[in-house]
Amino acid sequence: MCSSDLMLLTEDHSVAKEIYHSPDFDSRVTSHPRFHELTFGKNVGLFLSSGEPWKDARRYTIKTLRQFGFGEVKTTEAFIDEELLHFIERLEQDRIAGNDEICMRKYFKVSLFNCIWKVMSGSRFEYSDPKINEIVEDVESATKMEIGFDIE
Repeated sequence: MCSSDLMLLTEDHSVAKEIYHSPDFDSRVTSHPRFHELTFGKNVGLFLSSGEPWKDARRYTIKTLRQFGFGEVKTTEAFIDEELLHFIERLEQDRIAGNDEICMRKYFKVSLFNCIWKVMSGSRFEYSDPKINEIVEDVESATKMEIGFDIE
């Protein structure tokens, strides 16, 4: 990590809910060396804002995603189940084609993106679609540039 800012990670839903409603955690880290460069000195957007603008953007995003069905257990589970079937089918195609080495990291990232994209747009990308490969590469590049390492 580049800075001395503290970071809190949790997998517990009740703890996460408590954190999100606590005034102690209602802003974002703005001391990262690249923060001001990336925001052009402005406090806007969901990813590069802090304080009230960040809380407003987060509330709007959550409200909008819920209108599309995000967070509804039946809908989300159905999308994940459907994507899992496509994932297994793709692995089977690679096995039949005699591919000895498979880039699982790429397939996992495409699967994750497809689950999110299905909630947002109602459609998904095929694993062989060049557009999804380009999107995954762009996200990897942006993430690596922003935080300094690749998310595996």
